[in-house]
Amino acid sequence: MATTPLDLGSQNAVFIEDNYFYDNRHGVASNFGSRYVVRYNSMVSTQRTRNFGIIDAHGRGGYGAGSRSWEIYQNTFQTDPSSISATGPYIRGGDGVVFDNTFSSSFSRVLDLTDEGKCTGSYPIQDQTREAYIWGNGNGPVRVSSNCTDFIKENRDYFLKPMPSYTPYAYPHPLR
Repeated sequence: MATTPLDLGSQNAVFIEDNYFYDNRHGVASNFGSRYVVRYNSMVSTQRTRNFGIIDAHGRGGYGAGSRSWEIYQNTFQTDPSSISATGPYIRGGDGVVFDNTFSSSFSRVLDLTDEGKCTGSYPIQDQTREAYIWGNGNGPVRVSSNCTDFIKENRDYFLKPMPSYTPYAYPHPLR
């Protein structure tokens, strides 16, 4: 379980903003207690990269400690060519928000939630998602891995509504 405060909406994260990602297996990937904000980016998945989460957050497992937090908002997700289907954010650990992103119709779901260890053991699993808020993304549902339906539950570990009292950090980042 996470031992450090969540601290969303603060300067205490790596900020990835105003970029163009094309043909990346993971445009962003993280673990070891990382905290990141991915906002105002264009992310394009291709035939080669379509089966990998375009944004990734690891949980506990072979990669050491899992991600601590993620804030994913105001991004545009597309595919090239537009006829292929692709995987959007793939969250295997940590907590955060995913909101107001735009997904082309080639993305059948907004987000995949699972656990690095395939949800075995006793709930809660170390570094698993316990506080995810997902709203305003407009396309498709959230998918929870079939192995994890007893470990990651709607209205307990993830919520399809805005996070109470959450305010994003200033944009653009003041140090730019």
